[in-house]
Amino acid sequence: EIVAPSANLPAELRPALHRMWTQPKFFDALGSQIETIRTSAREALDAGPMGAIPLVVVSATTPHPHHVDLQERLARSVPGGQRIVAPASGHWVPLDQPDVVVNAIQDVVRQVRERP
Repeated sequence: EIVAPSANLPAELRPALHRMWTQPKFFDALGSQIETIRTSAREALDAGPMGAIPLVVVSATTPHPHHVDLQERLARSVPGGQRIVAPASGHWVPLDQPDVVVNAIQDVVRQVRERP
């Protein structure tokens, strides 16, 4: 439960997820992500507008105010970009509210398909 709230997953998926989360390579990848995430986020913001790439920033219900500012700036960096809030989610939005993530992906796919 330290890494993510696996209790939110269907019971039949939990053993496989727990096995994955106990592998050294998982923690190597997690450490690498933590080490580089601030730099990656800064590079994305500093790169400026991303043109016509659809972008939806999905936020937890109560992110830190600093994160809200960064998320909104990232969403505004793309014409039509948007920030949505998962209304009943903590940090692990895909586990807490997968429907919000699925709906955001479906909306982006629909937008791309509707382009002339």
